Amino acid sequence: MEKPINHRLFVTRILHEFESDTFFPEIDYNVYKLLTEYPGVPAEVQEENGIQYKFEVYEKTVLAQ
Repeated sequence: MEKPINHRLFVTRILHEFESDTFFPEIDYNVYKLLTEYPGVPAEVQEENGIQYKFEVYEKTVLAQ
């Protein structure tokens, strides 16, 4: 996420806690802003096999110089 080419993050957030040993790196909210909408990405909560999730798109607010 620290590379200059990463100007947008497309994240699937699972709305349930699972035991796991692998995690996505923390998003630096000082660098990335959550977009309220993005073309082609549903804004509402999705559900599959009883598990709810949502899609989030973050855009880098501080571009590398």
